[in-house]
Amino acid sequence: MKKILIATTALVATAGYAAADINLSGAAVAGFKYADIDTVDEKLIAHVDYTLTIAMSGETDGGLTFGADLTVYGDESSTLNGGDLVAYIEGGFGKFSAGNVGSAVDATLGLGDLGFDGLSTDNVAEMLVDYNDQGTLMYKGTFGDFAVAASYNMSVDGTDPNAAEAANEFSIAATYNMGDYDFGLGYDERGDVITVKAGANVSGFDIDALFSKGEMLAGTDVKFAGEVLGTLPADLDVTAWGLTAGYTMGATTVTAAYSNADFDGAELDIYGVGVAYDLGGGAKVKGGVASVGFDGSDRITIADLGITMSF
Repeated sequence: MKKILIATTALVATAGYAAADINLSGAAVAGFKYADIDTVDEKLIAHVDYTLTIAMSGETDGGLTFGADLTVYGDESSTLNGGDLVAYIEGGFGKFSAGNVGSAVDATLGLGDLGFDGLSTDNVAEMLVDYNDQGTLMYKGTFGDFAVAASYNMSVDGTDPNAAEAANEFSIAATYNMGDYDFGLGYDERGDVITVKAGANVSGFDIDALFSKGEMLAGTDVKFAGEVLGTLPADLDVTAWGLTAGYTMGATTVTAAYSNADFDGAELDIYGVGVAYDLGGGAKVKGGVASVGFDGSDRITIADLGITMSF
């Protein structure tokens, strides 16, 4: 992370004022992606994208921290793919944020992915979590080993910034850590979705399990890796779950994953394995391969290999 410290002589000399900080951080990925899809002309493609975050912060006379984070995204076409802006204030009571904050459940409960750019092994298990990942207000608080989060999707300018059916609905989540073990529980109002997570990190093994159950509305597109697989013809009960298990040996981590989403009998599932090697300094080489199947159709093999960089 590169840091720019703004502290003028006047601020330093004036009692009761703290220096303001502007931090620049970023991430980038570069590599190759493969998808064994007959309808695609190029099965092997190159991929590059980046994320740049400008984090601005300050401190009140009373010791409260306030700030704003601006994050922008781009790819190999040099095109900006959008950005997120979040403003916040925090102290001993926790942290209040406003902006494109997402949902409390998505921010708190989830699984890791495989590959350098992500093979979406986590997204199948998180189908209901991602479905409700909208929010403009959020609170987070940590109290010892217990943490809570709550979000609400409210209009910030008189219009709904997200899907209309997700407006004015809330999401809550809580986690508890017991040394090498952690547990989480969440609820999303839309679809009455309950999400449960459990994890363990013991002797180099890292295991996480996620389970969600609730309803998705008619007309919702079922997506995988950004592609629409189908559209729900009616409100459907959905059950989604997944498991990841990894083992770290020095700088190398090997992870296996399986996820399944059941749309009232129609199933989407994925399984795969990934390897990551830590080069140090914020750079890692990552790769993975996975197999995807949907509702009895032929399975598709996807894979990627590349480098991830954090600055």
